[in-house]
Amino acid sequence: MRKLFILLFTLSNFIVFSQYSKGKITFNNGDELIGLIKITKGDDVKFKSDNDSKVIEYDDDLIKSFEFTENGILRKYIYSETIHLDNEKSRTDKWNKLLEVIVEGKVSLFRYVTSVNNMGHVSYYLKKESDKLPVFYYGEGYFYKQKFIPFVSKYFSDCKNLVAKVKSKELKHKEFEKVVEFYNNECK
Repeated sequence: MRKLFILLFTLSNFIVFSQYSKGKITFNNGDELIGLIKITKGDDVKFKSDNDSKVIEYDDDLIKSFEFTENGILRKYIYSETIHLDNEKSRTDKWNKLLEVIVEGKVSLFRYVTSVNNMGHVSYYLKKESDKLPVFYYGEGYFYKQKFIPFVSKYFSDCKNLVAKVKSKELKHKEFEKVVEFYNNECK
């Protein structure tokens, strides 16, 4: 089942990355462009003002975010460095990653997809309004399952009800959206 999910997820991303969709690019300097957008395999953005226009490719260093509508669904992305917290130390990834916005709010949830050995690998990042960079939240594998409760207990320590639900396994390690939505809706 897991392999089928990864295959379908990878194919859906391939379809998104292989066609132009109506959307908007917001640059780091605040300028915006509205037109047709396509994501390249290298996670850069191609832009055309209309179907007959010349293609312009923008490097991720210039773009803050972009969004487009696909099959009636608004998809949002940001480019950002990220940070990993580990035993009170932190490691910043000094390159921009293309993060898809899954949930926006007091805490935002992002998905990052990479290809490792021709397999899609998905990681999740969180960003509180007070955070400078998105923080690594969860990746696939047994190691991350074991680190889930301690991470949630620390990162969401200002919401005792959420921590209790996670510790009691009422909210499980793969319910990323539910954890973030609970925080956004139920916590101060």
